[in-house]
Amino acid sequence: MSERPIGIVAGLETDRPDWLLDIFVRLATRDIHIPITLFINGMLVSGEIVTVVQYLEGIGGSLSNATFSTGTLVVDNNSLSMVQAAFQTTADALADDYKREIEKQDRITTSGYIHLANAHIFSAAGEALSSGPGVYWRGWLKSVNGFVLGVPK
Repeated sequence: MSERPIGIVAGLETDRPDWLLDIFVRLATRDIHIPITLFINGMLVSGEIVTVVQYLEGIGGSLSNATFSTGTLVVDNNSLSMVQAAFQTTADALADDYKREIEKQDRITTSGYIHLANAHIFSAAGEALSSGPGVYWRGWLKSVNGFVLGVPK
């Protein structure tokens, strides 16, 4: 009987992201956005899986509507506008590069990250750690301990 190396189960390496979760992430590039709740080191993050392009566009939109207030530090509108414009330019360039990569490839690969829209964060006890409307969230696929389809009500 041959021995399998430690860390290999049914041909899958256990130090890689969950293969099924990876498929769900890739489905987002085909406009299939799955509601999901991720378990990450005792925390729960729920939202809808989106592509990195949608994530970048969403972050850019969020920044363009942002107002910053940090104690006594006042950010003038001109400085804030410059930061927002620089981020939007970067986000647009990254999104264009990503779109070109997808068009070149027969098989869509992931960046190793999962991106969520309308994300909410909860403690392991189910206590909401974020309030108000959901946010855009990005996390490393390898850090996900488990998941369920759907989001808490």
